[in-house]
Amino acid sequence: MGLIYEEPLPILLPEAEALLASGEPALIADALLRASLSQVEPSWVEAASLQALDRPELAVRRSATLALGHLVRRYGHIDLDPTLAKIKPLKQDPALWGRVDDLLSDIQIYRKDADQTQRRKLKNARAAHKRGLAEIKRIMSL
Repeated sequence: MGLIYEEPLPILLPEAEALLASGEPALIADALLRASLSQVEPSWVEAASLQALDRPELAVRRSATLALGHLVRRYGHIDLDPTLAKIKPLKQDPALWGRVDDLLSDIQIYRKDADQTQRRKLKNARAAHKRGLAEIKRIMSL
């Protein structure tokens, strides 16, 4: 059975806050994605997504990473330093490699307010991630 795409329903801040407060991983993941695609204040979604990256549930971390990518694509902004700090440990998790790479790519392509130092930092982070993936593939092929 393949995956089935479901259009995320719009969400307002009070509902998003309630779903996050529920503690239920599936509801948290859903709230983050819906909020990132709705008219919820982007800074709130960014903060909630960064906080969700600390949760142990893979589905929540995947959704939080995807939500951050949605934000940077929609608004052209994301706070780079805390985002890079939060996703650094995620690069060690094979289940998140693709999402981390997608997020780094989204930031590199869509972030409009980056200065040269931030662009260089992002480029280095993305290159390090790619080298890590290549090394893991090499080791797995032995």
